[in-house]
This record gives sequence, structure tokens and C-alpha cells, in this order.
Amino acid sequence: MHEPLWTKIVTVHNYNKTFFIWCEENGIGLKSFLQPNNELKNAWEHSVRAKANELGITIDENTPNAADLTYQESCLKDALKHEYRAFFDICDWLSWTLRTKVQEDLAPYDHEIISEVIPSYFSEIRPNLDTASHEIAKLRCKKDAEASDILFHVERYNSVLTALIKDVEKIRKSVGALAEFKKKKKVSKIKDYLLVVVVGAAFLAFFDHLGEIKDWILTLKKK
Repeated sequence: MHEPLWTKIVTVHNYNKTFFIWCEENGIGLKSFLQPNNELKNAWEHSVRAKANELGITIDENTPNAADLTYQESCLKDALKHEYRAFFDICDWLSWTLRTKVQEDLAPYDHEIISEVIPSYFSEIRPNLDTASHEIAKLRCKKDAEASDILFHVERYNSVLTALIKDVEKIRKSVGALAEFKKKKKVSKIKDYLLVVVVGAAFLAFFDHLGEIKDWILTLKKK
């Protein structure tokens, strides 16, 4: 009963759960972000009310004493709205956090280092990040808990965010290599600088003693 509504609720909830778990495993403190937690709590409350009424369980004086399909549908629609809002709250926050972390991770490195360590960054990953930002902005503008095509927006946002996560993971896996390459580049520059200093000093020494060298050569010729 009410299968289409239950399907939407479960689908959106599973996406919420997936992103929650990903945040936990990657040390992103989503639990401290109260808004989606409150939305999920309210979604659970409405879902329980609908199921309780279906089972003939009276929760309080404001609920029908007998099974009421209209009441159940109303509760499930409210549950879906809360799941939908939670999904957008989670995705908005996570997408912003990911893009910020990319900027922070790459800030210490110049174009040459990034290109050398992550060859696909400027040709593929960076354009993907820019596209994701534009797509997310469009989705946020279309956010509407009352819309009939809720799942379309959810599926689209899930697709964009999943792709964004993959690109961010590629970058984060390369952070160690970026630091190592920067260190090697710095050492190489120091060596080049020292070589210039040594060669320059040798030339200066040579020209300072050029007169003495000429005299020594002339002396050898006379002998």
C-alpha cells in the first residue's frame, strides 16, 4: 500500500545513508551539521506514524483510531519532503566541503608540479569540477520539496556528486606525491643555484689570476 511513496522515501533515504557513511569513513564531520539530522529525524517520525496507522496502532490523540489511507498518505508525503530536504542539505554541504578541500590541497603547488603529478588535472579533472559546480547551482535553484519529479532531481544530484567524489579522491591520493615532487624540485633548484655559484666563482678566480697565468705561460716558452 502506498508503494510509490515508500519507493521514493527508501530511494532518497538510501542515498542519504550512502553519503553519511562516506563522510564518516573520510573524516568529514557531517554529524555536527544539525539540519539534515533534524530532517531525517522528522522523516522517521512521519514514516512511523504512517506505519502505525496501517497497523491500527494509535500513537496519540491527534491520530486516527482506525486505518486511514488518507492520513497514511499525508504522513508519507511529509516523510518524503523531509528526506528530500535532508538529501539536498547533505549534498550542498558535502559538495562545498569537497571543492574547498581541493583548493586547500592544491594551494601550495604551482601549475608545473600539479601537471607533472596529476597529468589529467587541467585537461579533465578541473573542467569536471567546474561543470559540477555549475550543475549543482542549477539543481539548487530547482530544489522543490513539492515537485512531482523529486526523484529526477535526486538522481541527477547523486550522479553529479558521485562523479565529484571520484575526482576529489584522485586528487587527495596524490597529495603525498605532490609534496614529494615539490621537495625534489626545491632541492634541484638549490643544486642548480650552487652550481652557478661554483662556476661563477671559478670564472672570477680564473680572471683574477689571468695575468699570472699569462706570465707563467711566457716563462715556459722562454725555457
